[in-house]
Amino acid sequence: MPRCCWFFHFVGAILVLHCVALGATAAAEQLLIETVDGRTLSGEVDERSDDNDLWLRMAEDNVVLTTPIAWSEISKATLAGDEVAAADLRERRADLASAGPRLDLLEAEMPQTVVQAAFLAPRTPRVRNLDIIAAGLVNLDRDVEPDGLSVTIVAVGFDGAPVAVRGTLRAELHGERRSVDDPTPRFAELGRWTDRVQSEDFVEGAATYCLPFRSVAPQWEFDVMPDAVLTVQLGATGHGNYSASAPVVLRHFNPLRDELQQWRGTRFLPNEVRGAFRGEQAPGMWLWWGR
Repeated sequence: MPRCCWFFHFVGAILVLHCVALGATAAAEQLLIETVDGRTLSGEVDERSDDNDLWLRMAEDNVVLTTPIAWSEISKATLAGDEVAAADLRERRADLASAGPRLDLLEAEMPQTVVQAAFLAPRTPRVRNLDIIAAGLVNLDRDVEPDGLSVTIVAVGFDGAPVAVRGTLRAELHGERRSVDDPTPRFAELGRWTDRVQSEDFVEGAATYCLPFRSVAPQWEFDVMPDAVLTVQLGATGHGNYSASAPVVLRHFNPLRDELQQWRGTRFLPNEVRGAFRGEQAPGMWLWWGR
């Protein structure tokens, strides 16, 4: 007979831990599942599987774990060593399913409040994709020129609602250099950043991060073309890796500053507070649309 029973709900799975005598349930075929977000799960098809979710049951010694996986999240399934399509597996679920340990006996020995907390707690939403909702130049100090990029991201769940996550954010900036001497475009990486992501960063579903320029100075390096692409990768703990890209402008369109750059070699007015550029200032085909 069981001595202790605990129910946990974590990251979309209901974990049922209980003590059972070995051999209490009949052996069933082992199923290996790979999900679209990179998880790998294995176990037996549980009788709770329905049109919405596949329930997998895993048992080792006196511990039994059951967890649901939405059919749409399954990227690959292997049954007894043979690969099977998710649609076929869904049709055959009734023939493959087996019953796990009886929970009614466990519930009788537990306070009703504990049973309700285990079964009625909401499932933690899972991330479906990453969206960049804003990306552009940002000024981070007292001078007038932009010092980097600001990017605002949203981790979107399968229900379409934003999800607050924790993990790591990696960003890369790719652009084009085109000099006067050689107009052949040179595509290059202009910046790379890594930042820690915490759930507290997300305000009303969105999190914003600043990416200061380190290896490029668009307001001073005239061979850097104004159009670029920012690529962001989010490694969300317990969810997977997600990526998104967005076009960004490294120099805003401004005819006056373009004329200053062409005739005076600077994009700034004499009375403006500007930073000091310590790199090599190269002439380039910096005007918009090949002007």
